[in-house]
Amino acid sequence: MCTSTEEGTELIELAARTRRTLMVNHTYLFHGVVRKLAELNSSGALGKISYFDSVRINLGLFQPDMNVLWDLAPHDFSILDYLFKEEPIHIEATGYCHVNDQLPDISYITMHFASQMIAHIHLSWMSPVKVRRISIGGSTQMAVWDDLNPDERLKIYDTGIEIQPEDERSVIVPSYRIGDIYAPRIGAEEPLAGVIEHFCQVIHGAEDEVLGGQQGLRVVRMLDLGQRALASSLRQVYARTEQPRQRRQVQ
Repeated sequence: MCTSTEEGTELIELAARTRRTLMVNHTYLFHGVVRKLAELNSSGALGKISYFDSVRINLGLFQPDMNVLWDLAPHDFSILDYLFKEEPIHIEATGYCHVNDQLPDISYITMHFASQMIAHIHLSWMSPVKVRRISIGGSTQMAVWDDLNPDERLKIYDTGIEIQPEDERSVIVPSYRIGDIYAPRIGAEEPLAGVIEHFCQVIHGAEDEVLGGQQGLRVVRMLDLGQRALASSLRQVYARTEQPRQRRQVQ
């Protein structure tokens, strides 16, 4: 939506003052798999969520005006916000600048949530293969979304672990539950068409905003926190190297 939380707040205030509809094009929120995951989570089918793990990597494209965090992470951050309606309480980040001294091209983001969920996001422009995969671990079921598998984009695993209450065990030895795997049918609707239709409906007051300014601001806030953590990590790394060119300000 913008490049800072301050800009995001200003846009929201401007939209309210001029009675305009502000919307962010987080297209994945209208993807059939994301909608199915939201349905499974809201119904309790997945159980208590332990982790969200995403791999979003490819060879390029190297952006000249932004780093890999700002280029790729908005997709995962918007999905996290949509599915779990929870902002992180702590963000850790690391990475490296291999091509441009000031723009990290690989980054690893770890996010902690008050619900005890942990999210890990691997972003890279340096991979020889393209991977778009998200795994979600729940206490009842687990889900894996492989966006590059057109036949079985989403698989639901009736798999988990069970631990006896502390007063009923002498050692922590979990029991493992390995059940069935199924791939639900996902509609072939074009997500961008869904975004456009939703925008029209919101303008006419027929639907509540899913991609509004407040949702966009939460994503930018996560980007801001991730950027600060990434820059701090890289400053510590570069302070211990003998490469002065890498001690420039990381963007």
